[in-house]
Amino acid sequence: MAVTTQTPTAPTATGVPSVFAVLNYRRFVTGQSVSLIGTWTETIALALLVLDLTHSSLTLGLVMATRYLPVFVGTP
Repeated sequence: MAVTTQTPTAPTATGVPSVFAVLNYRRFVTGQSVSLIGTWTETIALALLVLDLTHSSLTLGLVMATRYLPVFVGTP
């Protein structure tokens, strides 16, 4: 498998679509999209599992609050 390297080029047009002319940016956006879809899926699955096992909205709220506690504490 050969590794090809492409140097990023400056986009010629202006606006949002022009940033997708840069290969590294397209790779970044693709990776972030897959990651965020996975995170969203995990959050929904966790909520459905807790709700299915406990049938308690209070427990669901506590689990979700615990999940996002580091974000609330660590964000200035």
